[in-house]
Amino acid sequence: MKSPALCDWVFEHAGRTPEAPAVDSPGHRVSYGALARRIVSLAERLRAVGVGPGDQVLVALPNSPAAVVASLAVQHAGAVGVEVTREWSPAELSIVFEQTRLRCVVFAARDAQKLVPLARAAGVGLAIVVHSGELSRP
Repeated sequence: MKSPALCDWVFEHAGRTPEAPAVDSPGHRVSYGALARRIVSLAERLRAVGVGPGDQVLVALPNSPAAVVASLAVQHAGAVGVEVTREWSPAELSIVFEQTRLRCVVFAARDAQKLVPLARAAGVGLAIVVHSGELSRP
């Protein structure tokens, strides 16, 4: 029997108690219902740019509700999350780009100068950028 994915648990919980807090961080509280909607929305966007089952997606976000959404959305899209801390140096990140076959990168706008050149050099042409806590596509 296949174990349910964490995102499946979130969807189940959202169906039972959609207003219950799922993610609570300073200045940001996200309910299970809102979390489920954001997961589905980003997973759909990942699929729309060609991310599919087994693809690798780099998630380089600060610890935040957006990072939780991105991690679970990658899982919901059937892809594999390659999660790094945004504090990594370009040299450390370049190793990740060299040793993986990334299909897409999800990162904070403030990290564009560091991540875009690395993504381009590795031939990763797809990016989803987080602006002020919201997920958008450039």
